Amino acid sequence: MRALPRSALAPLLLTFAACAAAPAPRPAAAPPRPPEPAVEVRPSYAITDAGWKKPSELEPGCVERMVLPPPGLQRLPEVTVKFAVAPDGDIDRFEDISSPPAAPPVVAEVRRAVTKCDFVPGREPSGKLAYTWMILKVGPTRPR
Repeated sequence: MRALPRSALAPLLLTFAACAAAPAPRPAAAPPRPPEPAVEVRPSYAITDAGWKKPSELEPGCVERMVLPPPGLQRLPEVTVKFAVAPDGDIDRFEDISSPPAAPPVVAEVRRAVTKCDFVPGREPSGKLAYTWMILKVGPTRPR
């Protein structure tokens, strides 16, 4: 076996040293997980027999006082609405459950009145604030 000249060894030693000092290759990353499907949060019905506390108006009668008959009506017919009260008091999922359904301008006026009032959220039997349905009858009102 023949010895390599020193001039040939230097570049080989530098290459070897660079490879030895290089960080170890990282293992392949696991493929990203698909996002979890969004779970729809649904309001509960507060059943007082089971220990639930129903949501309520912060100021009783607020909606009744805030609602005005739409133009062309002297009085508001009786309207029954259902909406969800979130633990922070926000309102959503508003719907007319009157039978027969009320006219759209009447329902819009009741919705406006509901959004102007504050609500106390319902509570679970454990006392924790809950996302609950509230059913409210409004009207008939006297002429103003």
